[in-house]
Amino acid sequence: MIKQQGTTLLELLTVLVISTTIVLSLPNFSKLLDREAINSDAFHLKKLLATARAEAVRSNVNVVVCPLSEQSCGSDWGQTLTIFTDNNNDEEFNGEDRVIKVWPENERAVDLSWNNRRYLRFKATGLNKDPGTFTLCPKQGEQEDKDELAIMLTINMGGRSYFQRDIDGDGIVEKSGKKLSCDG
Repeated sequence: MIKQQGTTLLELLTVLVISTTIVLSLPNFSKLLDREAINSDAFHLKKLLATARAEAVRSNVNVVVCPLSEQSCGSDWGQTLTIFTDNNNDEEFNGEDRVIKVWPENERAVDLSWNNRRYLRFKATGLNKDPGTFTLCPKQGEQEDKDELAIMLTINMGGRSYFQRDIDGDGIVEKSGKKLSCDG
């Protein structure tokens, strides 16, 4: 009896179909991973803001969230974020102020911006003196993909945060009818 070696046409076709399916799904899988990383950062930011608000109420003192640079709040929200108590209401880390939490820039998959000012402050009542919107854009990728993956997190005067939504179904988030753009 002669033993034949090799593969059959059916086996080759099966391998071809599986390979093609994998190759075609890789770009979508990559975008899915990017979306999950950005969503994770967005929920992390939402949690940090809730922590800041809760600490303001618990400690009965103003709490500031900002990109802290040499004891002062800077304007580059892409840097490390620091949450601290602000006992003398000067938006600077000094005196009896204490750090509550830090979110290093290198732990984020997003570029973060705040449309309002150099800091976000929660009063001892939990109210927010500085309502505005955070924009979270992917650090890498094509402009069109960045806009589709971007997220806006709005903080109201009550100190509560909520995500803006895609109203018209085009895959890009809007706020007050204006589309989010990660372009500068």
